[in-house]
Amino acid sequence: MDTKLKYQEIIKKVLTAQGEYRASIPENYDSQVVFDDENGRY
Repeated sequence: MDTKLKYQEIIKKVLTAQGEYRASIPENYDSQVVFDDENGRY
């Protein structure tokens, strides 16, 4: 696996964990994690 793919996976894991944490907040807070691998946007 090349370095770029490794970094993408790390970024996805961190952002997914952050999104799950924010979704667990009981206040009326909506969270959505969106990944655009084709254009490198997260």
